[in-house]
Amino acid sequence: MSDETVIAETRLTGAEPWAGLPPALATPPGAGAVCDDTGARKIGRGAAEGAFTTGPVMVAHASLTARRLGLTPPPRSPELMDVLELYAFVRQARFCAPSPTGLALSLGLAEPKSAEEQASALREAAGLLLRELAEPAYPEREAAYGLALTMQRAGWAWGARVVQALEAGGVRARQHRSAGLDVWSRLTEWEDEAPRGEAGSAPVDSESARIRLEKLLQASGLDETRPSQSDYAAEAAFAFSPRNEEGRPRVLLAEAGTGTGKTLGYLAPASLWAERNQGAAWISTYTRALQRQIDRESHSLWPDPAERKKKAVIRKGRENYLCVLNLQDMVQAAQLGNGDLVGLALVGRWALHTRDGDMTGGDFPGWLPGLFAMPAAHAAGAANLVDRRGECVHAACPHYRTCFV
Repeated sequence: MSDETVIAETRLTGAEPWAGLPPALATPPGAGAVCDDTGARKIGRGAAEGAFTTGPVMVAHASLTARRLGLTPPPRSPELMDVLELYAFVRQARFCAPSPTGLALSLGLAEPKSAEEQASALREAAGLLLRELAEPAYPEREAAYGLALTMQRAGWAWGARVVQALEAGGVRARQHRSAGLDVWSRLTEWEDEAPRGEAGSAPVDSESARIRLEKLLQASGLDETRPSQSDYAAEAAFAFSPRNEEGRPRVLLAEAGTGTGKTLGYLAPASLWAERNQGAAWISTYTRALQRQIDRESHSLWPDPAERKKKAVIRKGRENYLCVLNLQDMVQAAQLGNGDLVGLALVGRWALHTRDGDMTGGDFPGWLPGLFAMPAAHAAGAANLVDRRGECVHAACPHYRTCFV
C-alpha cells in the first residue's frame, strides 16, 4: 500500500497545544500587563522588560512592543512568540489590526479595554487559533502540515504547537512529504480569453440613475437618499448618454462637497450603463485610499462575494503586486541560510489565498515584515517581492501563467 493511501489520525500524546501556553504580555501606551495560568495582572516597566527579554512570552507585534519598552526590536527567537504570526498562518489574507485588540476583534471576542484585558485577550486569541487548526474540517490541512514541519525545523517559535494542532485533527502518514514552500507550483493558472465585444450604446437617464442610487443605499443599510446626492447621480448620468459625434465622448466635470456621497453618486449611473450595454466602466482614482473606498462601497452592488469577484477588479501599477519569480528566488536563498524562511513561508500561505496578489493595500498583512528585526534585503515584504526593477521577462518567465501582474 502506498504512503499516499495510508491515513493515520495522529493524536496528541502529551498536552494539548493550546494548554500550558506561556504568559501573554500587553503593553498599551502608558501601561503593562501579563496574563498566565493564574490570571491577568498589571506589571511595571521593569517586570515587562524582564518578561519580554527572557521569555518565553507571547506578544502582538514584537518590534512595537520592544519600542514601547525602550528596547531595540528583537530578531526572531524561539522564546518570543508573536501571535500575529500565528494569525497569518491560520487565517491567510484576512484583515487583522496588529494589536491585542485587533486580534480579539478579528476572532469575534469582546473588545479589550484595559491592559489586563488586552493581555487576557491575547492569550485567548492564541488558544482559539490553535483550536481552529485542530478542527478536522480545517482546509488544506496536508499542505499546512508539511509547511509547519518546515517552519518548525527553521526555528519558528510556533512550529511545535502548530504541528501538534494539525496532527490533532488527523493527517496522512507519508514517508515523504513536501516542504510546502513551492507555492508557485500550486497557484491557479489563468487562461487567455476572447476579447470582449464592443459595448452597446443604451443611454442612462437621470431618473434611472436616481432609482439605482436608492437601491444601492438600501443595500448599504441606509434608509434615506440625500437630495444633493440624488442630484449628483442624476447629473452624472449625462456622461453615459450617447455621443453626438464619433470620437467625441460625453465629458462631465462635476464637483460636490465632502460628505455628499459622491462615490455611490457616480457608481449608480456607471453600474447601470455597464449592465445595459454589457460593457466595463473604468473608474480612475488619484490615490490608493480612494480605490479601496470605491471597492468597499461596491459591496452594495454585488453582495455575493463570488459574483463580486467576477464583476469588480482593482488595477494598479505592477510595482504593487507580488512577483512569483522574486518569491521563488528569495525562498531558494533562504533555504541556503540567506534569508527569512519563516517570513517567506507565511507570505507563501498568503499568496495561495490572496484576492489578487496586491501587497501594498490589498489583503496582504503589511505588518508581517516588521514584526522582528531583519536585514532589509531579507525582509519578506513588498520592498523585495514586487517588481520594482523592471526585470520582468513576461512570457519567458516560468510563472507567466500564474503571475499576479
